[in-house]
Amino acid sequence: MATVLGKPALPMLLDALLHPSNAGKNRIITACIQLASDEQLRGVYHRCVPAVQMALKESFRAADRRDLLASLGVPREPAMVVEPEIIVLERTLASCPEHRREEAWNKTTLGNVWPHLHLRDPRYISPDSPLDLVETLFHLLETYPPIRSGLKSTYALPRVLNKRLLSFLKSDLPRTLALINKLCRWVDANGKHHVSLPEDLGCGKYYRVFWHALDLPTQRTHLEPFLADLVQSHDGALLKSGALTKLGVLYQCRWQVVHSIAIKALALIEGCEAEKERENIVAFVQNAIALLYERVTKTTSIDDAGKRRAQAALEGGAKDIIERAMKELSASLAKSEESDEEMVTKLWGIFLTNVLQTLDHHHSLVQVVFDSARGVFATKSISSGLLQGIAIDFLNALTPSTKTHLYSNIPAGTHDEMFQIALTLWPPREYIPFYTRSALQYLSRAQKDELWARIADPTYLIGQLTHLDSRSIALSAMKAFSPSPAARHHIVQAALAADGTDSIILDLYALCDITHPNTRAALEKMTYTRLFEDRFVVYRALMHATMAAGSVRVFADTMKFLVRRSKNEIPPDSERVCGLFDVGEVVGLMRKATEEEGREIAEVYMEWERQVNEGVSGLPATSAHILAIANHCLAIFVPDRSGVFFQMGLRIQWARCVHEHGLSKAKNQFVTRATAQRGLDIRDDSDEEEYRTFTSSLNANVDSGFYRIRLGDEAAYVEFLYAEHRRVFEPEVFDEGHPTWERVSRMQGYLDFQLSLLRAARGSGDVPAGWSQGPLKDAMQFVLQLSRLYRRKLGKRELPWWTEFRELRLESNFGRVEADLCYYEASLEAKRRVRTAKVDFLVERLVAMHDTAVYIPFVSQHIMDSRQDLLYDRFITTGKHGVFNLRPVDWTEGDENQPARWDFRTAPRFTPHQCGVFAQMFLNVIRSDEYPLYERVRSTEQYVKLPTTTIHELTALMDLNPRITETILMFLPNLDEPAVGIPLLLAPDVLGGELARTAVYSLKRALEHVPLGNVPRILEKVMEGPLRVGVFKELVRIVSAYLAFPEMQDMVRRLWERPGLHQDVRIALLRSILPSLGSPQQDLAWDIIDKAVAEMNTLQADDTLFVLLAVVPKVTSRIQDDVLRTWFPRSPVLTALGTIAIPTSQCERYAETVLWPLTQIRLNTNLAGAMKDDKKKSSGLAARVPNIRLAAYLACFQSFLESGNALSFAERAKRDALELVDAALEDYKPEDRFPARPEEQLFVYLVECIGHCVAHHSDAWKFLIEVIDFLAARVASLQQDPTPQGHRAIKQLHALHLADNFLFHNIEALYSRVPHETMELLGPLLTHGVQDFFATTFYRRRFSLYQRVAREARGGSGEDILPEARVLLAEIIKLSDGCHTSQDEALAKLTTLLGVIPAASLSVLRGEIMAGEHDVADAPWANSMQFKTLEKTYSCTPTYASQLARFHTHLGTNEPAFYAQHHKELESLIRKALNDSLARESKLSSSEAFEILISPLLARWPREEERDLLARIFKDYSSRFFTLEPDYAVKIVHDVLARARVGHAESMEQAREVVGLLIKHASAGMGSECSFPAAFYLEAIYEGRVSALTLNQLLDIPSAVESGLSFPCGDPSGVDIENRKNKATVAQIQGLYDEWKARNAASLIRDLDTTPGPTYSPNVALIVILDTYKTTPKLILANPNLFLSCIRRVLGDIALNSYATQLFDCLREEVLTPEMSTKWAPPLELGLSFAQKLLVEVPGEVVSSVGSTQSKLEGVELLRWWGETYFFSPSSGSYKQPLEAEGRERLVGVYEELRVLRVLAVRDAEAVVRVRALENLRMGSELGVGSQVKLSGF
Repeated sequence: MATVLGKPALPMLLDALLHPSNAGKNRIITACIQLASDEQLRGVYHRCVPAVQMALKESFRAADRRDLLASLGVPREPAMVVEPEIIVLERTLASCPEHRREEAWNKTTLGNVWPHLHLRDPRYISPDSPLDLVETLFHLLETYPPIRSGLKSTYALPRVLNKRLLSFLKSDLPRTLALINKLCRWVDANGKHHVSLPEDLGCGKYYRVFWHALDLPTQRTHLEPFLADLVQSHDGALLKSGALTKLGVLYQCRWQVVHSIAIKALALIEGCEAEKERENIVAFVQNAIALLYERVTKTTSIDDAGKRRAQAALEGGAKDIIERAMKELSASLAKSEESDEEMVTKLWGIFLTNVLQTLDHHHSLVQVVFDSARGVFATKSISSGLLQGIAIDFLNALTPSTKTHLYSNIPAGTHDEMFQIALTLWPPREYIPFYTRSALQYLSRAQKDELWARIADPTYLIGQLTHLDSRSIALSAMKAFSPSPAARHHIVQAALAADGTDSIILDLYALCDITHPNTRAALEKMTYTRLFEDRFVVYRALMHATMAAGSVRVFADTMKFLVRRSKNEIPPDSERVCGLFDVGEVVGLMRKATEEEGREIAEVYMEWERQVNEGVSGLPATSAHILAIANHCLAIFVPDRSGVFFQMGLRIQWARCVHEHGLSKAKNQFVTRATAQRGLDIRDDSDEEEYRTFTSSLNANVDSGFYRIRLGDEAAYVEFLYAEHRRVFEPEVFDEGHPTWERVSRMQGYLDFQLSLLRAARGSGDVPAGWSQGPLKDAMQFVLQLSRLYRRKLGKRELPWWTEFRELRLESNFGRVEADLCYYEASLEAKRRVRTAKVDFLVERLVAMHDTAVYIPFVSQHIMDSRQDLLYDRFITTGKHGVFNLRPVDWTEGDENQPARWDFRTAPRFTPHQCGVFAQMFLNVIRSDEYPLYERVRSTEQYVKLPTTTIHELTALMDLNPRITETILMFLPNLDEPAVGIPLLLAPDVLGGELARTAVYSLKRALEHVPLGNVPRILEKVMEGPLRVGVFKELVRIVSAYLAFPEMQDMVRRLWERPGLHQDVRIALLRSILPSLGSPQQDLAWDIIDKAVAEMNTLQADDTLFVLLAVVPKVTSRIQDDVLRTWFPRSPVLTALGTIAIPTSQCERYAETVLWPLTQIRLNTNLAGAMKDDKKKSSGLAARVPNIRLAAYLACFQSFLESGNALSFAERAKRDALELVDAALEDYKPEDRFPARPEEQLFVYLVECIGHCVAHHSDAWKFLIEVIDFLAARVASLQQDPTPQGHRAIKQLHALHLADNFLFHNIEALYSRVPHETMELLGPLLTHGVQDFFATTFYRRRFSLYQRVAREARGGSGEDILPEARVLLAEIIKLSDGCHTSQDEALAKLTTLLGVIPAASLSVLRGEIMAGEHDVADAPWANSMQFKTLEKTYSCTPTYASQLARFHTHLGTNEPAFYAQHHKELESLIRKALNDSLARESKLSSSEAFEILISPLLARWPREEERDLLARIFKDYSSRFFTLEPDYAVKIVHDVLARARVGHAESMEQAREVVGLLIKHASAGMGSECSFPAAFYLEAIYEGRVSALTLNQLLDIPSAVESGLSFPCGDPSGVDIENRKNKATVAQIQGLYDEWKARNAASLIRDLDTTPGPTYSPNVALIVILDTYKTTPKLILANPNLFLSCIRRVLGDIALNSYATQLFDCLREEVLTPEMSTKWAPPLELGLSFAQKLLVEVPGEVVSSVGSTQSKLEGVELLRWWGETYFFSPSSGSYKQPLEAEGRERLVGVYEELRVLRVLAVRDAEAVVRVRALENLRMGSELGVGSQVKLSGF
């Protein structure tokens, strides 16, 4: 109150600040700051408590009271100087450690903006910076990349820039891609490669536009190499891991790039080692195929030559990928899979299925897949099931597409070839399920006829129909394959007469020929049943048979019958009957109808329309169906406008218009409706043309709705769309969140111009401005788009242009939209009082603006609720058009304006005058035929709700229309005095008429307003007369609501005892009194229930007893246990009834007196005999009794079971279960499946229920034991006397799943409540000695119990569970010894056991198994068990390695067959141990692993498989062999060379590989490829002395300085020239090697006298050495004489001439050419020295004259290369200083001497050398030497 008073109450407010209470303190502070002066606030501040002082200071700052703060001693806050963000970021990155860079990057705000749009924004970049923002970020990312967490020297892209990478791509694409390569790829600690590109880089909204804008050359230049590197690098590691597939990097690439990348990916399939790697590559390629296919489909629907060329190119690329993928994948699978079955299974699973789904019936592409996979169907070793699955996929994919287009260039095709293959492989009679379930949807009519011809044998089909398993398949085959119902009618008739087809009678009738009179009569008779569900299935069968006949006459008869029957159904059921009629099928029959048949169908539809319009309740689905038929008639039957169907369409439209709009507007609405139908199923172009002609003749101004864009106008149409959607302003001007356009005069002027257009066309309430088209529409859209830029800012500040626009819009034809927006804004107010005031003000404003405001729903509702004073008579009675109620488009002068709608939710608070006005208006509408019926019904409802309406006035309206009468009866309880309508509701004419159900529902509500004492008298009179069943049921429910009166109780008793009481009434009565249990009226309820139970033998004739079973306790005590549950389908009757809750106090009595007696119900034989003539009733009775019994058991054990009754329930379950043990024993056969019969299933269920009882009461366990004991005794008797009981008992025990059931250990709450030793359950089996019949059961149960113990023991030592594990292991061995389990089963059990044992116990048990303990050594599959143990208990420890090595040795020496079968798996374990030993944290060192696993294998003479294993391991771990087992390594090299043969590619490749490994080992640690040890090894190979090598001495040889050649080059000028003078010629280098060899040869080779001679071909050694020179060319310099020796042999053998050219190329380009990047710069004179050798020495030692000449030619070529390289090449400037250092003139002199004396002076026989020299060699003077070189002796 003080805050409201203001200034006068200021002293009170200041004193309140000192009060200790905090209530309202914030509001007081706000008021004081507004009202008090600085002196007053300063005075009170010092007297306040600190908390209030803090609040005051914050308020002073918010109010900007600076002087007051200063007087209080509060310092002013210094002004903030903000540095550009990039400077702060750079300083932070430069100062923080590497591991904190990610944090620094993520703190920057640069991730919130697009950097390329803020290149010089001072907030982010300094104005004087030489680089813009993006360039600076590039620099920082390259200089300070964040370190990836946990991975040293591995970088990451900052998360903050992930979504802003587009700025970098737009600024510098190559640099960005390089940055991505550096920051987004890494290798984890396990050696696995990863890539973490931004999620939307490939297909994000902004990125799509960028990638799409890149032309093909740009993508080929930059994007394709980037993607190729991602795919191929590290042997495709990213591709094989699946990382690239998830990123979608191909989505926006041009198709040529997609094709290129996919081909590169396919090349990597061959090298896949793991199955998952191959699948990931295939998935990537499938994405590429999908992308190409998606682009193909976009071209196939356009009729254009360019598009067709593009389609052909795209299809070619896709075909190429598919063919290569099939080839590569098939080859890879053929190597990795052991059988054709496995290969084809994986080919289908990982490629064929997905590709065929992707290609979506594109025949030419699918045909490529089919041609590639065709051979699969000719393979005999593949199972039929697998081939069937593949065949179905191809049948589907090769089927022509069902999609229709105006134009389609998709190639057509058929699947006839695939169908014929299927017929050959799978004959129809033997494989009919394949054709009906899988292939049916893909077959053509001709193919179906061919199948029918093969299976149309009555004996065969009837045999299938009488068998339960094949019944549905035979029905499907008859329906699908027979050409007509007549063709199968004789088979159907024979099947109906056959035994065993009772359950499929309706299915057979649906297939029969309905034209046969007996068939129709039988089906129509079957529809007369009580339940709609039973009737509906017959309706459906009748309709199926009718449509299958294809006869118009048959359809007309069926339609008459169903329409007539639907009238008697309740509305929901009637709607379902309508659903049986398919519009397309009906129209198809109409096309075939004769004139007479057409008139008959038309009359039925017209009658159906009248029935719907005049019905009591609406039928929307039926109405929609009739309207759809009418629309199709108007659209399709235009050519015959006087025809019956066209006229039917017009008549239905007219009737519908009159019904919906009334007579006054029917004509206009009819014309509009009949000429503007859209979206109909027009069958062909002629129909459309005729329809257009007709509609244009009716009304030329009406759009027919069938405009279709022609292909020729495609370009123009695209231009039209572009013009329609063009933007008026530039996007950069309208940057979101920064409306800087306000400062742009051009844009401000444009806004003013648009507003001026709207001002000039300003409307009024009567004539609103039209903004729907033209410039005004564009102006409105412009302003609305402008407003969206502000979003939430519009409500925070006043924008004059926006306020003006909204005022103008309120007076336009969008005024209603503006009014709704105002209401929405007002309703957002949080405070109710303020919200109501705002809405009130808005309503007043709108009503004052124009009378049409009352047409707005929220306005009219607010007036009715709160502002009746604004409700004027004209608003009620007069209609008006204006700003808020626009004229309709079809409005014409003279049309009546309808008043506003006033929908009363309850009796409105109107004045008597207003009620009178409303009443008069409603009565005018109700009594007038000019208004549509639904409008009259709505007015009736509103009239009844008026408080002034009397019963007499309503009675006068009862005869106008049934719908009006129904409405009056429905809303009578809404009268001001509801009780006065009761006599009308109970009138005999009402209760005996069609509206009786509505009346009785209203009666129930009206009785709520009658004194209770009068209710029995009213109801008693009603119940005495004849009543309809539905009314009787509802009255029974009403009576049951008043059972507190004795009269009502007596009435209920009389009703129950009334003879001939209808079962539906009895059911309703029983359901109504069940809720009385637990109430004072429960005696009555129990009386009725007891009578029902006592009469159960009689009442089983109908569904009454089901009511007693549809119950649940109000409070259930059901415990969730792990006992298995046999599932039973719920009875449809129970499902329809729903459930009633029984009070807890009555549950025990209910279970004892109702449920348990019903479990003992048996078939009443007298009833069955009386019904035997009625087949349907007889079968219903036979099925009902078991259902009642089963439902009673379900209710007992699922709902009413609790701790108090668990023991008694268990005892009864045991008793009943034992009674069922021998049920139907006379029909039992040993081969029958158990449980199959209902009695057998019930037996299993009852035993399971005993288990549920145990969960509630542990003493129930004994009953479970007794059942098991009983069955075990029967099994025991089988040994003396084989009986069906004994055989069946075995199956019964197996069906109880004793191994996994009744454990009670998976739920913690039960584990302690059921303390029994659960293995005790199998005790009876041991007692009776029948355990051998259930051997696996004992193990599985023991193992199930052990699992829980093992889970609890995890993390401990595990010693306490080892004994039980050993027992389980012994049982596995015992089972395998006794042949109870196969090898695979035993190994599976062992694998599972090992999987649950804790790690601490696992190693102990593994050692015992490997030692053969626990009878493992004597087990039949000991080797397999030990091997499986090693596989499943792998650990990288010395103990495991030793066990593996011993096992390997055992198999290799003693078990050759087993070893040959599993040597690959053993090799994988050895490789895994060797690999894991390299890890730093491994307990097993690398050398130790080799010593344990490999050395023992080498110590003995290995078998052939072991030698192959060693050879493969040698390739991957050669360095360890050379280091730890050098003798064996030498032997490997020697053996490979000995096996090699010239011309045999595989053996030569192996030789090259092992020699390469030897050379690599020799060069390791030398620092140079040009190592003397490697050259020495090559020389030994050349001389045939490989077996004499001693590799173990190599470690003692001095390092690279003394053991190899190097020509370091620190800079291009070569600063170490002096150090290379002793290496300038071939002779000097050879001298260095010979000197090294003299010192070290003795330690590298054995005594030659004790070494055998060469055992391999010299040519093999020569070729291997030549290939080694090609891969390691610098070895030429390590031993030049060896190289020259090889050259001499090559030149002397014409078959090896190709090697000469390659070696000379290597000498020039790889050896003698300086490489600054690798710091290799050999002396310049070395080239001349080699030339001198080739010109002088080599020719004389070559045996062939041709070889001699070739040597000289190569010497000439070397001279030419020397001169060109060092004097005339582009890089010759870098050799200037080395030339001067080595002596230019001297070198040129040597060159000239060789040219003149050694080349030009050759004899005439080698003139070709002279000619070559004259053509190619320059003179010495041309090399830059001034004086002529003096040549002696020339």
